[in-house]
Amino acid sequence: MTIEKYFTKDTDLKFILARHAEAESSDHKLLLKFMNAKADPGITPVGKKQSVLIAKKVFSAGGCDVIVHSSAKRSKMTAKIIAKFLENKCSGDIEEAKSIYLHEVDVGDFSGESGEAVMEMYPKQAKIFYQGNIDDWNFPDGEDHAEIIHRIKSVFAQIKPIVDDGKTVLLIGHSMFNQVILNYLFPKDKEFCKLTDYPHDRVVTINLE
Repeated sequence: MTIEKYFTKDTDLKFILARHAEAESSDHKLLLKFMNAKADPGITPVGKKQSVLIAKKVFSAGGCDVIVHSSAKRSKMTAKIIAKFLENKCSGDIEEAKSIYLHEVDVGDFSGESGEAVMEMYPKQAKIFYQGNIDDWNFPDGEDHAEIIHRIKSVFAQIKPIVDDGKTVLLIGHSMFNQVILNYLFPKDKEFCKLTDYPHDRVVTINLE
């Protein structure tokens, strides 16, 4: 059971980062397209199993006191399964909280389009995306890198009082947003910039001993 541990001097926050489990739209056909920003699918039966695996990894990392999820159904469903597992293991309540800043990156006009289509319609922005140049992301009629970083800082500001109170926070984020978080905290580690599929059961501890 692999848990990635990273340490950074760029933040005094200690938290655990995970992605929501497999969503109902994550079939082979839709994986070839960017998810529509308005889509709000739940998680699949496979996703429910992935949620338990995430919970086991979090438990082995020492557990958490608070789970912060986005407003997306897939993030909330993942959080609830993890919370139930940890409560059964730890015999205590796990607090759940929503962050309006934790949602997936808004890819704007890329939504619902295939990679081939966006390369044809927006060659410059698509090339930047597929080359993994996260710092230069700028989605047509969507978010740019600076706007995403602003949201990340807002998430950190939201969880800081919780962390300062001595509690461990688990963030249930999204694939692209999590990539930007890791790239922001560890800009010299280009591993985080690679556009390989971000695993649904990937668990990363930040600044945790």
